[in-house]
Amino acid sequence: MPPPTEGETRPGRRLVGEPLAFGLLFALAYAALALLFFLRTPLLFEHLDQVFDADLGLWTTDLARPQGPHTPTSVHPLFMLFFKPLGTALRGLLKLAGVRLAARLAAALLCAIAGGAAVGAFRVLLHRLGLPPGRARPWTLVFALSATQVLFSSLPESFAFSALSLVLVFAVAAGGRPRETTRVAAGVFSFGVTVTNLAAVALARASALDWRGGLRRGATVTGRHLLVVLLVAAALGVAQWVLYPRARPFFVPEIPGAAYQRSFIRSATPSYLGRRASAVASHVLFVGLAAPRIVAEKTDTRRVIVDFAPLPLLRPRWASGAHMLLWAALLALAARGLVRAAGPQRRVVGALVAWLILQAALHFVFGTSLFLYSGHWVFALVAAAAVGLEAEASRSPRRGRLVEAAALGLVALQVAANGSLLADVVRIYSRS
Repeated sequence: MPPPTEGETRPGRRLVGEPLAFGLLFALAYAALALLFFLRTPLLFEHLDQVFDADLGLWTTDLARPQGPHTPTSVHPLFMLFFKPLGTALRGLLKLAGVRLAARLAAALLCAIAGGAAVGAFRVLLHRLGLPPGRARPWTLVFALSATQVLFSSLPESFAFSALSLVLVFAVAAGGRPRETTRVAAGVFSFGVTVTNLAAVALARASALDWRGGLRRGATVTGRHLLVVLLVAAALGVAQWVLYPRARPFFVPEIPGAAYQRSFIRSATPSYLGRRASAVASHVLFVGLAAPRIVAEKTDTRRVIVDFAPLPLLRPRWASGAHMLLWAALLALAARGLVRAAGPQRRVVGALVAWLILQAALHFVFGTSLFLYSGHWVFALVAAAAVGLEAEASRSPRRGRLVEAAALGLVALQVAANGSLLADVVRIYSRS
């Protein structure tokens, strides 16, 4: 293999400094936003399901209060075991500092830490997928400044942790020949946060196998890996049950609450399914990056419900509209690049694309506010597009410069669009 040219690194070479810097920078940025919401938007926390159907009060309890109800372990198998000790410790420190409503701030700050860690891990993922630093950095910013990362890394919810776990699963898979214990640890962490992430664990493990050598062997290796992940998770589930008796092990049958049941689509008319398909495509490909205009609805219970329009691309902000046009052109170019892309990480990229397709299929039938779940796919969308565009950029220095400029243009448009989203949320939920 020839030595790397100037500005490039080998995908297999270990990268430490930049991911740590990115992670710390954005953990602090998200923490500043969390503090802003905590101080300026008290109405945001007075009712459940106001902002994109997010249960801020429930997750504050799950993350940072030593007692209280728990989320269904059939959906979030090990969430309390992984995060409640950290959240309650942070709450205790804030209470010692005299902070009122310390659990609320502690939960949001824990999300900020997870969001920052996801950004750092994403930088590692891009490195392992073969992107040179000059183009990996702006794509990391595209992910870090996405509407999904900015909002759900600064409010108490589960999706910052789920995004982190998914990025780690694919970053491990892209790391050449990781130890099986590392694969299992990443898989247990991701499944423990959200049960549907087990599909990503399977795809990531399968991406390391040469399926041309036999479907049976590939299925056996992947199935054995999933079995080990589930067995380790089951043991940890028992430990979680001992520590938190109200959180039964995930393998004990438990019916999710009414909110989960209401989230499944209940119509099969062609017109509804067409609108649903358009909404899913809009969210999976565009909305999670640059926020369109929001729709705010007041209810008779004094709640103010904020969401995007059913067809969000029809209500763009000027910045998200420009972002959509530029991003659509880049996606078309990236698709061509993915067809041409070669190299040892091709199967990992294929797994990322397959994960995107699975998410679109799942949320075609499940989810009221689709933006709420966007942490599960934004990282994969940006990573796959970055690899496809890298295949095009590497064909000539001029193309490389154009791709870098386009990525920076996306960043600038995201700052404008998502800054307006944050300003709207503060304005709507401020008491003043």
